[in-house]
Amino acid sequence: MKKSFFGVLLLILLGLLVRAFLSPLFVKGDLLVFKEWSVSLYDEGLAGSYFREGWIYSVPTQPPLMMLMLWISRWLYEHLYLLAQAHNIFRVPPGFVLLWLKENGMIFFLRCWSFVAEVGGGALSYLIIKEITRREKYAFFGLAFFLFNPVTLFDGSIWGQPDLLSPLLVILSFLVFRKSYGQFLSPIFFSLGLLIKPTVAIFIPFYFVFVLRDTLSSETRNIKKSLATLFLGSVISLMLALLIFLPFYDRSTNFFSFMVNVISTRILPSAKGITHASNSAFNLYTLFFTIDETSGDYQLVLFSLTQIGNIIVAMIMTGLFRFWWRNQTRIVWPNALIVFLLVIGESWFLFKTGMLERYFFVVFLPTTIMLFMGAREIVLPLLVQNIVWFGNLFYSFFQRDYSSVKYLFEGHNYLLIRALSLINLVVFIYIVLFLRRSVNNKL
Repeated sequence: MKKSFFGVLLLILLGLLVRAFLSPLFVKGDLLVFKEWSVSLYDEGLAGSYFREGWIYSVPTQPPLMMLMLWISRWLYEHLYLLAQAHNIFRVPPGFVLLWLKENGMIFFLRCWSFVAEVGGGALSYLIIKEITRREKYAFFGLAFFLFNPVTLFDGSIWGQPDLLSPLLVILSFLVFRKSYGQFLSPIFFSLGLLIKPTVAIFIPFYFVFVLRDTLSSETRNIKKSLATLFLGSVISLMLALLIFLPFYDRSTNFFSFMVNVISTRILPSAKGITHASNSAFNLYTLFFTIDETSGDYQLVLFSLTQIGNIIVAMIMTGLFRFWWRNQTRIVWPNALIVFLLVIGESWFLFKTGMLERYFFVVFLPTTIMLFMGAREIVLPLLVQNIVWFGNLFYSFFQRDYSSVKYLFEGHNYLLIRALSLINLVVFIYIVLFLRRSVNNKL
């Protein structure tokens, strides 16, 4: 037990060191936007910041909890002197760490939320894989794969996005539901995920199905207690949301109108993006149409591409929800949950229009867990899936700066993009067919 604990701890520390080394190497794009927001939020205050003028890169577009995290990043940088005082008294941290933080601390603290999410996601994958397989070795490899995967390293240490933090909280909201006090904590975790990144909103319909079916399947005498606990957790979630919005309130109108205005004019337009068939995501539409150009309103026979995507996703969701509702009492936990989250998230990424390249991160944790669940038939497809995801990130991040990258992916009528999009679809279909065959074995 001690040996495995120290092995996990050493792996996490090594992962953090690698991330710290990479963090100052690429300072561009979204990270510059985050830095501008962070400095302004700290120097000029949170109140009214959503509608403040004079931004160089972009007006604030992230949910309030994400903006608070950026404020904390600046606060940490401004209070480095506390570490210096600790060094003078206890000789901890070492002097070279203080010197490094003085030069690179602002960027490191902006990225630290990504690092927290990646370590947390890796730890959760370790625990779930260990629970499912009963094999310490599989869990350890799953943690290593999560921490040192080029996909996670690229997103956090190069791009600077905490895309894994919201999915981590949402997955926790499902996992804790059946635990002690879980029905109280579950809606709180889910709402916190939404208040960081709204991309996890795709799981809201399944969350309602999951909660309703699980609650109704309880013993009759426990249903009222379960509903009361769930209601209390939901009320607390709503109160937390209001409290997190409150520091940004500029008092120019009533508070609820302010919230609606922030959500409708700042957060949702950014989350939806431009109505392209694909906003840099390698999916169904980049297989046949032009990435970042073809409109989601493009008419194909009777329906637009957006309508076609909605129909496909609705059909997949309906089938999944029906299966969960009818078979809830005989499915294996948490195996089935991981499978459902993966299929739901991937179907949105592949078939909905307007998807950004990073929206696959909602299924990265379930994918990693499935990779080490012991089903050998899906190991190679899931590894290929990770390679395609990395290619998607690499293209989106570098194609504007390097013509060679742009030509590599877009040359010969977007040949590489179309090939990777096809691989994405083939892997998804293969995984779904495999899971369908495995239903009788209670995967």
